[in-house]
Amino acid sequence: MSSEMATITPAYSQCLGDLKTRYRQVQLKAAVAVNTAMLQFYWELGADIAAQQGKHAWGSGFLAQLSAGQSTPIAKQAASQFDGDNSKETRNG
Repeated sequence: MSSEMATITPAYSQCLGDLKTRYRQVQLKAAVAVNTAMLQFYWELGADIAAQQGKHAWGSGFLAQLSAGQSTPIAKQAASQFDGDNSKETRNG
């Protein structure tokens, strides 16, 4: 193994360093894109909730009902809508 390490040239080290730098830059760019999309989603979610809340009377329990509806993961709900199973689950509790 020490003979393999001795054959590393400065050009190889430079190439590897450049690849690592590009990789980190792409990771950062992807993270920024995801954070931007999530921020946009949460901004729109807040606006949607505020609009819906304005349609309900004070004390109607709109926010409590909305909050309770989030106890089931959205992804699970979406998957059940598209899996072809139209049966409804009953939940004890």
